Amino acid sequence: VWHLTGSVADAARRMPDSVRGLIKRKLAGLDRTDRRLLAAASLAGDEFDAAVLARVFHADAGRVGERLQALVRTHGLVRLVRE
Repeated sequence: VWHLTGSVADAARRMPDSVRGLIKRKLAGLDRTDRRLLAAASLAGDEFDAAVLARVFHADAGRVGERLQALVRTHGLVRLVRE
């Protein structure tokens, strides 16, 4: 199970414009697949399951987990809560 590092709505309200711009640039730098993966995860709430995302995208759960790990290492946008 993965966990978003904070509520998107709360973060948006408290975030200075410079930080908001930084996040927009980070998201814009992601490839289409990773953006879609994060968008689908955000619909599930602050915790989501990689296996469920894999089913949504008709993808291999291991591959989805690898992409999420890459997003942790590169951007810190998600974090692993438990396996």
